[in-house]
Amino acid sequence: MIAHDESLYNQMVYGIRYLDMRVGYHNVSETDDKLWIVHGLFRTDHTLRSAAEQVRDFLKAAPKEIVIFDFHRFVTGFNDEKNADILRMRYKEFFDVVESELKDLMIPFSVGYGVTVNELIAKNKRVLIGFDMNARKYLFNEFLWPNVRQQWSQKDELQPLVQYFENTLCQDNKNTLRSAMAELTPTIEGVIQQKYKSLRSLAQQTNTKYVEWFSDRWPKCTNIIASDFFLSSNVVDIALSVNHRNNVQQKPFKRFHKFY
Repeated sequence: MIAHDESLYNQMVYGIRYLDMRVGYHNVSETDDKLWIVHGLFRTDHTLRSAAEQVRDFLKAAPKEIVIFDFHRFVTGFNDEKNADILRMRYKEFFDVVESELKDLMIPFSVGYGVTVNELIAKNKRVLIGFDMNARKYLFNEFLWPNVRQQWSQKDELQPLVQYFENTLCQDNKNTLRSAMAELTPTIEGVIQQKYKSLRSLAQQTNTKYVEWFSDRWPKCTNIIASDFFLSSNVVDIALSVNHRNNVQQKPFKRFHKFY
């Protein structure tokens, strides 16, 4: 949407399997939909329902694929709302929308992280709904999994990013899903000083390093790879190659990628 060139559906066709979603609550005059996909404080043109519909359509077209639909953050209309009853109502509205499109495909948390890809496909349970753990006091459901742990350096230069990954990627975290946020992050100071040409130029610096990082250096330490402008990288090919080496049939959550 903001840092990719393809629709959500097309990104999944290309091979993306991890969708990092942020949701805001907005009143928009031309529609009854209140829940929108956002990037920070910026509302995109995509409603939560349209995103869920694209996931449903993809999974219908690809009966042997699994997607992580990770609602990592709820912003406008959630983090600035103090009324607990209103928040419960809005989170329930969120779940009702997702459930209306994906109910029969949703993976219950009770299956646990040890379940294999083949077992999930055999049961036709093929979408994992990640949910912001900070909001569980307002919404608890058997189909909501803890959100993916994002390993994010918040660095705007390559060497500090590499050092952060060196210190964190191979930590033992067997009971959670982790995403290596393989992007450089602009700082406010850098924007003011016009240090960056664009988000795309920042992505080009990291995307060319993926073979070195995730195929050669940390192949067994990476659970999910997250990047911007994925078409300028070979992240899908890398993931397929690493999966083949690691026998993905017994490791269910490996070949996934970020959606903005």
